[in-house]
This record gives sequence, C-alpha cells and structure tokens, in this order.
Amino acid sequence: MARKLEDKFITDLKEGELKIFLELVQKDDTLDLEIRENYINIYYRGGSIDRISCNKDGKYQHYFHPNYLGGKSIGEITTDKFPEMKRAMDLYEKKQIEKEFQQLIVRENNYSKILNDSDYYIADIEYQVGANNRSDMIAIKLESESQKKKNPDNLELAIIEVKYGDGSLKGKSGMIDHLEKAKDIDIKSLQKEMKECFNQKHELGLFPDLEHQIKGFIKQEKIDFIFILINHDPAKSALGKVLKEIKEKKDNGDFPKLNIKFAVSNFAGYALYKENIYSLEDFMEKFGKQIYSK
Repeated sequence: MARKLEDKFITDLKEGELKIFLELVQKDDTLDLEIRENYINIYYRGGSIDRISCNKDGKYQHYFHPNYLGGKSIGEITTDKFPEMKRAMDLYEKKQIEKEFQQLIVRENNYSKILNDSDYYIADIEYQVGANNRSDMIAIKLESESQKKKNPDNLELAIIEVKYGDGSLKGKSGMIDHLEKAKDIDIKSLQKEMKECFNQKHELGLFPDLEHQIKGFIKQEKIDFIFILINHDPAKSALGKVLKEIKEKKDNGDFPKLNIKFAVSNFAGYALYKENIYSLEDFMEKFGKQIYSK
C-alpha cells in the first residue's frame, strides 16, 4: 500500500478546503497527520480522530469512529468539533496505551522543542512490513550534528517497534513474531516509498526545522530493527528469556537483513539519540542486571 497523496489532495491541504485541518495539526502538537494511499489519518492519543479520504467524485469524506461516542455519529466533522471528539477519545474505555506512547515518540522527534537535537525523524507509523506484520514506526536517521540536515542525502532507514509492559514481549505480536515477519523485507522498495511519503509531509510543513527534502538513501543490505521497551519490570524474567531466544536465532542466521537494536531513554524522555541506540549484544551486556534479575 503506497503512502502517497495525489497532487490535488496536496494542493487542497496546502491552500484549498482542507487547509484548515492541516493548520490545526501544525498548531496542535497533540495531533499527528499521517499519509496513506490517497487519504490521511489524523491521530490523537494513538487513535485516528479523523480519516479524510477523497471519493471518485473528488469530494472529501471525514470519518470519526462511532465507538468513541457509544455508537452515535458525530455528524459533519469540522475543526470546531475536534474538542468534542478529543473528549470522547479521552473517556473511551478501550484505550491502546502502546499506541499512545507511539504518538509521544513521534511528537518528541518530529514536533517538539528538542527535535533539532534528536537523530531520527519518524517518517511513518503503522506501516505494513512483511507478511501480516504492521510495524509501529519507520524512522529516518538524520544525525543532528551532521551536514546532512543541510543536504539530506545518503540516509538510512530504521524500523521501530514499541512494546509496552512485559506482557507484550512474547507470543503473537511479540518481539520474535515481529522479527520473523519482517526478516524478508524489501529494503529498496521501503526506501522508495518512505522518500515519497516523507517529502510529501515535508511539503505540507510537517517538518518545520528541515529546510530541504530528502534526496535518497545509502544501499542498505541490512536495516536497523529498533525495539523501544516501555515500563519493563526488572523483577520479571520474561525479557531475559526472550532476548536469549532472539540471540540464538540471530546466531543461527535467522535474521540476515535485520540489525537488531534497542533504544533507551536519555534521562526519561522519548527523543531518539544515536548514542542511546544499542546493538542486541551491547544491550544485553549493559542492562544485564535489570534483564536477568531472576
């Protein structure tokens, strides 16, 4: 599924009937606009608050899931309705906490005051990587102190997977499951798609600190697959067991296209700094006491 909008859609976001929605996203950092196959999702707290698509007649349709309102329709969606829609999502009992943290990571690295210092931009979220596998984020490594921000070329992509709590580490949609489903990824195709997606978001003013659009990527035989583990309990043994199994599979050659890595926070935050990205082996060694407490 291509992450790309038609020219008319871009024009209507920049200067047409959808401009008011783009301006709302640009001003409200609790919102996140993501490009899909000729439609957009505007996210709030990890959930889609407004899906805007274009029908065959060229008319735009908005969608807010009725579950947030107990099955009732919100009616015609305008920007004036967003406070009411946010309130409904705030009170919705089936929140996806992991997705909410995902959006916090996007906010820190794409929109916040420290975005000039972080070393990654989040190009896309909820991306289909491999067979039946939706990865949380696709990131572009663009180091803060390098000249690449002035001439963004020869870049690298990374897949990021967020796991919230120890109950999310194993089984279906666990760490190994995600690695298995992503191991045959077509890196070249992913680079092409993310270049188009990122540059359209840049055109929409969603990366205000980056002067130029990205030009291209290096040839990546392997891609970084970065786990972000949120609220691991050091008193539990699940993480240690999963990491040992991942290490065994890696040593047996199960993940030839993936550089398995881990991101840790820098004094409690969600900015992604290259100094805080560890290889599997370095992560296991450095945090062994927290991982293997039992």
